[in-house]
Amino acid sequence: MIPEFAGQKETYFFNNVNGTRADCQQVVNLLLSHNCKMPSLIHPAIDLSHVKIGLGCFIPEGCLISANVTIGDHVAMRSGCIISHDVTVEDFVLIGPGATIGGRAALKKGCLIGAGATVKLETVVGEFSTVGVGAAVVKNVSPHKTVVGVPAKEITTVNQR
Repeated sequence: MIPEFAGQKETYFFNNVNGTRADCQQVVNLLLSHNCKMPSLIHPAIDLSHVKIGLGCFIPEGCLISANVTIGDHVAMRSGCIISHDVTVEDFVLIGPGATIGGRAALKKGCLIGAGATVKLETVVGEFSTVGVGAAVVKNVSPHKTVVGVPAKEITTVNQR
């Protein structure tokens, strides 16, 4: 239920839904359908001077984002993330604490990168796939797959939500 004040000029909502990425998308769609404003919450120490960033993103202190990075809508990063140059991060991606994303990599819509994981340069992590904690992704990950280990290997198919 959207409160009565949702249409007020100075009322903003931040979507911090815990659950599936589909749940997050559902809440965003509900808020948008009521013309709610959704800010990005970005620590002031983060340099975004050469970064394109969407709406409703969360980037805390301790993240490092290099030049020519494109970040979609409703992306959540955790402390200590390193995003190298020319990376594309699509909508609804979650990047765990301490993850490192190599140059020219692509994180497709709704994927999840676990804490301390590393994605090699020029690698694609497919839509709604999951990279396990501490994994080393050295080759492309297909959509809706879960990979774990060093080097990362597929273990299961993710429910296609």
